[in-house]
Amino acid sequence: MLRLRFCLLAYTLLLFNRQIRTVAATKRVTLRTGHVDLRQLVPVASFSQLARDNVAAQSGTSGARDAPISSDAATRRLFLISYNDSTHAAELRDALVAGGASMLSYIPENTLLVAASLSTVSRISSQLNASAAALSSKHKISPDWEPILTAAAAAVAAAAATSNSSSSSSGRARAGDTSQSAAASGSSAIQEKQQQMQWLQSSLAKVQASELLSQLRTLKRSAPSKGSGSDAAAAATATVVLHGVAVELLPGLTPEQRRSIAGEWAAALTLGRRQASGGGGGGGQPSDSDLDLCSPVVDSESVTAGVSDVVSLYFCEQDIIFGVNWLADRDVVKWVAPLTAARTTDAMADILLQSGKLDMDQYFDVTSSDPAVNWPYWSAGLQGQGEIIGLADTGLDLNHCAFSDVRYSGIYEAALANNATSTVFGVASYAQIPGHRKVAQYAKLGVAGDSVDNHGHGTLVAGSIAGAMLSDPNDPDHSLVIQIDATGAAPRARLSVVDAQGGDGGSGIMLWVPYDAYGLYLPLHLKAGASISSDSWGSAFGTGYESQSKSFDKFLWENPNFISVLSAGNEGTKSLARYTVSSPAVAKNVVAVGAGYRLPPGFGSRSQYAVRGVRRDGTKLYKPIFPMESYLLTSLATLASSRTNGTIPIVIARPIDACSALLNPASVLKGALVVAVTGYCSVADQAVHVEESGGAALMIVAESVESFTAPYPVDDNNKVAVKSIAVSMIQRDVGLTLVMFVYEGGQLNFTRLSIPVDSRTITEYSAWGPTPDGRLKPDIIAPGVSITSTDTTARYPWDSCITRQYDGTSASTPLVAGHVAIMRQYLRSGFYPTGAPTDPESAPFTPSGMLLKALIIAGAESLEGGWAFNGGVQMGPAPDSYQGWGRMNLASSLPLSGFTDPRVRLQLVDHGEFMTPGQYITLGGLTATGTGPITIALTYYDYPADPNALTALVNDLDLEVFANDVVYLGNNPENAVYPNPDGSNTVERVRLSSLPAGSELEIRVSAVFLPSLGLEPNTPQRWAVAVVGHFEGLLRSELNPAWLRLGSIPPSPQPPSPPAPPRAKAPRAPLKKKSPPPPVSRPRKPPPRPKPPPRMKLPPRSPN
Repeated sequence: MLRLRFCLLAYTLLLFNRQIRTVAATKRVTLRTGHVDLRQLVPVASFSQLARDNVAAQSGTSGARDAPISSDAATRRLFLISYNDSTHAAELRDALVAGGASMLSYIPENTLLVAASLSTVSRISSQLNASAAALSSKHKISPDWEPILTAAAAAVAAAAATSNSSSSSSGRARAGDTSQSAAASGSSAIQEKQQQMQWLQSSLAKVQASELLSQLRTLKRSAPSKGSGSDAAAAATATVVLHGVAVELLPGLTPEQRRSIAGEWAAALTLGRRQASGGGGGGGQPSDSDLDLCSPVVDSESVTAGVSDVVSLYFCEQDIIFGVNWLADRDVVKWVAPLTAARTTDAMADILLQSGKLDMDQYFDVTSSDPAVNWPYWSAGLQGQGEIIGLADTGLDLNHCAFSDVRYSGIYEAALANNATSTVFGVASYAQIPGHRKVAQYAKLGVAGDSVDNHGHGTLVAGSIAGAMLSDPNDPDHSLVIQIDATGAAPRARLSVVDAQGGDGGSGIMLWVPYDAYGLYLPLHLKAGASISSDSWGSAFGTGYESQSKSFDKFLWENPNFISVLSAGNEGTKSLARYTVSSPAVAKNVVAVGAGYRLPPGFGSRSQYAVRGVRRDGTKLYKPIFPMESYLLTSLATLASSRTNGTIPIVIARPIDACSALLNPASVLKGALVVAVTGYCSVADQAVHVEESGGAALMIVAESVESFTAPYPVDDNNKVAVKSIAVSMIQRDVGLTLVMFVYEGGQLNFTRLSIPVDSRTITEYSAWGPTPDGRLKPDIIAPGVSITSTDTTARYPWDSCITRQYDGTSASTPLVAGHVAIMRQYLRSGFYPTGAPTDPESAPFTPSGMLLKALIIAGAESLEGGWAFNGGVQMGPAPDSYQGWGRMNLASSLPLSGFTDPRVRLQLVDHGEFMTPGQYITLGGLTATGTGPITIALTYYDYPADPNALTALVNDLDLEVFANDVVYLGNNPENAVYPNPDGSNTVERVRLSSLPAGSELEIRVSAVFLPSLGLEPNTPQRWAVAVVGHFEGLLRSELNPAWLRLGSIPPSPQPPSPPAPPRAKAPRAPLKKKSPPPPVSRPRKPPPRPKPPPRMKLPPRSPN
């Protein structure tokens, strides 16, 4: 009986273990491209066998493009392989590397993307009980291609639905003709709306596809026309535009594989395109000349040279889908994404950023105030000396007096004009002049750059960073003039310039910055000795975490002493978008900068336009809108101010293009704002029809992105055709969405608000977040309106010191970068910790880029109570997706003797490292003084994410602050009842507004998850902490330079002994030995974290 019970128990345990193993061996991973089901594999000899096993294991889970693309089990392919914990991950990594696999990236949760052979992965999956799956072609195609795919499908559906219709195929004619034909035939309004809804849906799809195409990098190709006719016609050229595709390759390719990309891909793509076009279709077969002009272009110079794993290709619009699918089928391809063009995102600002305030006197007469009050950090000698800041832009005017150096006139131009005298790196050539007062290095790209700046954007940006004029050009070392409005933020810093303007398809705002910033761009600045980069460009379309964002994160992960400052973008007026921060500013480790005003309080106000609506189901709509108005007529602001509550009802024109008399009821049209699409008639005709019907305003939906301009209703005699109505134009996607809202039964009203504008206000064009995966962006705000800077002399050769004003996050970004240089110099020069370099406690050190980012965020000034024009809302306390952490303020970040509040202190911890999940460090030694707030900021450079991951965060660190038996968690409100750890951002901040005097602070930084160790086991997760505010004491850690300095200060001299008695000698006091440094906090394993209850009590600490 006992034996039977034992057997039954053993059998039950066997079944239980088998069940656990089965559950552990199956897993579904969600990517941006869809779901992938992982399971434990058995050793297989071919993909066909793997396919049979998959079908046997489960059915109905494969899509149309799930078939393996290679039957060779020895060929390296992409695989997902999952692990249980960090120990299991280490076992998998060791086995995979031993089998020749490349560890590529991390996919949440607990999954690795690897390049390996099928035989290796199947064997290791079986041996180590790991779930795995081959990644099919469809999971290599970025979801950012979706607008083009959707538009193609919509075009096919529209063609099928209108095959019996005689209406024109052009959007303009279809928009007008449908309504007119409907009215002529007596169709009901419902039928008309149904027809228009179909047109609207197709038009919106085209808008999104057109927007993507307009943001791609392009090449133009021309060939002589073969048509007959006059000599002029025969000499004409046929031109096509090819659009860019970025392909990320597997790492570790052999030289032969790299060389084959240039030759074999171009030939194979051309052949495949000819075969795909041979079927003719609706337009017949293309001519040989068309095929030749649209032959794909493969730009693989950097890949062939072995300095980059990203190759650029170019296709005609009609071939993009074919090309993307063909590329995704290649074994050596990891990811296929749109090659978006880098476009530019185009003092008293220095007063605001240094002092944190700007009054009317300073605004109207910058020279009337004390320089030490206006520019306290400049006055303290912090002007960027010893700092080099890198930028990529349209170039730099070396002849402008803010940058010229008569000792080296013409040397850069001559060196870059002759390849024999310049140095080549990747696709760039560069020259260096160590003694040049302003330009340490100048580089130009192989396909762009000319060592001049004919456009001017680069010279404007460079001037905001470090421009500085001289009172005596022959004495550049001693005649700097800094108290003028056009002086850069760091007037004695130098520049590393990458000239990226020019090339085929380049326009005045397009830059040819390498898509692979990690391999081809940022290392150029390192060669110049730069530790800061400032880039006022980005893609207006891509808001997701793509390969370019990943390349910035990868560079900063490997170079933690560097900091990259990027413009968040000027897409804030896209009120219907879900996210607007541009790529690569969505990268985790960079500092993304938005734009605000530099106006004193009480300066004035401006109008905010918005639409308010109610849907049929009762839900409400509120969106700011930004129409372009005709200045010849009544403004919308004047019109709305005369109405009750400043609102005007919105009506959709019938016919929708308003190219004939309106059919809407007169009672509905009277006093309304009438929305109409661009029609076959003139703006004047549309405006006359609206005015004659009793409408108060006409708002035209732009036909395209390029045509979004202020409309002017003038007749053939150039006279204004209407008398009293307002006329404006709205972006196409916004306008069509408003039309669809009304057609679906909603009611809309236009409204106008009068908003005060000052230094707490954010501009309408400043991009807003969050990122698609929920991370906070932008990081910081700086002035970006009417910034005076240096202009290129190419257009004004008679004025070598020409200046002009410019707007945008292009303007705010270099101001932040220049002030980061002052921050860095502050720390290098020994101003830390007291604000005086002559203080005995002075502790000079070279900071990491992470610490500089922490300082920016710790001292950022909340714009609470200010207005965000890009969101049409009043802001609360920072952080939020409009202001980020607030406006940059040096005075709140860096104590300065004689200027900042002497009660405010600064403590720093830099170059922290974690090598084990669960590791943590506790930092003590600070006591609140009770006189004001204390802010603690943690920042870290995270491991680069995979572009196909749903969330970009890889490693997760947490910040906890213990005070008065309460735990405060990073990125939670101070009074949060149930605080939650942040699992999305690489920045965490705690702000304590009013701790009682004597409250002791304990700061804990912990490593919650470190998946990067499964990919790079020898690279630690680095981090930094900044504490600024009203406290006393030092952070007791060897990672704090001030604490180390305290341990090295000799003890104070002892006071002299009292006089000795007449007949006896006083005994000599024993010599005191030098005190050892106080004990430091060592990383140690944390106790299990309890769930945070309300006002969580301090957990008991284990003894040190």
